[in-house]
Amino acid sequence: MGTVGTMSALLIITWCSLSASKIFISALAMEGQQLLVAYPCALFYGLFALLTVF
Repeated sequence: MGTVGTMSALLIITWCSLSASKIFISALAMEGQQLLVAYPCALFYGLFALLTVF
């Protein structure tokens, strides 16, 4: 896919993981721990992006 595809995939993974972490934080009342929740979300979405590309 090239450089444009890689950069767009990274941008989409980042946006999705931050959005999902905000939902988890508001639902579970985990104030101030967004990055702690966003890391596993980014790994999860990154796995699906790799499966889609390859």
